[in-house]
Amino acid sequence: MDERPSAPLLRMIRETADDRGLNTAALAKAAKIGRGELKQVLSGQLPLTVDMFVGLAEALALGATDFSTLTAMAEAPTAAPTLSPVAHNEREALPAAEALGNHASQTLRLGFALGCDMIFMLRTSDLMQSGIPEDVREKFPDHLPIRLDAAFHAHNDPRFLPESIGIKLSFDSIYSCDIPWDAFVQITLIPLATGPVQPAPEPPGGPHLRLVE
Repeated sequence: MDERPSAPLLRMIRETADDRGLNTAALAKAAKIGRGELKQVLSGQLPLTVDMFVGLAEALALGATDFSTLTAMAEAPTAAPTLSPVAHNEREALPAAEALGNHASQTLRLGFALGCDMIFMLRTSDLMQSGIPEDVREKFPDHLPIRLDAAFHAHNDPRFLPESIGIKLSFDSIYSCDIPWDAFVQITLIPLATGPVQPAPEPPGGPHLRLVE
């Protein structure tokens, strides 16, 4: 079956977002489009409207050079519709699960790879040398909850190390933190709905990570 006429355009949008280090959540926020709706559009489940394309073009700063590549892309094989969750030079395939491996590391890698919002609980007593501010730790003497918004995964700059994860978090300002794997008590991944969705604006707020009460 022939692909839709819009398929080359969708591929260009996906690849340009990938080159800019934008995952679906970040692109949706920049273009003021509902995340679930954008995911279905980029996967071909919903049509790409003119209004949506204008918003995406502005968010990606598409110019004449970008559009000149459409003819070549129309003749190229169709690639799987994916967007990188982190910067282009840090992309990696979805990890295979290892039952005896580091569960916290594997779960976080999966969350970043899928571009999911994530919530995790950290054992506060293991965070003394983590770089998380003391006043924040004092507010949560037992367990510290952290929420990572998928739209800002690229700003987290995650670095998976043998004993810890290096990650940038925002409290009163940006902190480079080093969180030991032993501090992770619980990790929750928040998936997008797979069924039809109604267009909805993204929640307001600036590019920062949030503590959750």
